[in-house]
Amino acid sequence: QSKDKIGLPPPAVKPIDLTVIERWQIQTCEERKYLFSFQGRRRRDLRKALLQFQQYDDMYISVRSQSRYVRDLVKGANDTFDYKGNMKNSYFGGAPRGDNLFSYRFSEILSAGTIPVVYADDWLLPFNEHVVNWTNCAIVIPESQVNKTREILLAIPDDVRCNMQKCALEVWDRYIADRAGWVQGLVRSAISTKDVNMMKP
Repeated sequence: QSKDKIGLPPPAVKPIDLTVIERWQIQTCEERKYLFSFQGRRRRDLRKALLQFQQYDDMYISVRSQSRYVRDLVKGANDTFDYKGNMKNSYFGGAPRGDNLFSYRFSEILSAGTIPVVYADDWLLPFNEHVVNWTNCAIVIPESQVNKTREILLAIPDDVRCNMQKCALEVWDRYIADRAGWVQGLVRSAISTKDVNMMKP
């Protein structure tokens, strides 16, 4: 994450609304069914590489064709593949790059109080480190190390994982859920960057 640059949060195409009880379960570190989940289009070898984790019961992977994916995006359409349910039942959610360098999944994952696992080399995470310390809220795995995903996630202690979930949901609520939050995050990023540059000799 560059100290002088400001990243933009991708819009959430399918944000996930949590109930009061579901929010409380995040704060109290309730167990979830899946260690990791990803659902998306069959794009790029990176996404196809995630299919190797289908062999594990605690990792839910569904990579679908373009037509089936688009049908689920139509306004008012049923959540045929229970994307929201699976995301709310996952500790970590995959956010591999798609047609763009970023993934729309990133913001959707945050909205579920789930920890984004980013596979997007050179993508600048939203805002800057003075506003969000992403090491507390997300996992960034180099695209070349996608095969190590399970190993990396299992090495994270339960208490650390729980705090990361809380951080993810807090960032969503404060900065990404609506335009006011976006503006606040961007303004704070700009001010902090300006202050840092003014302190340079």
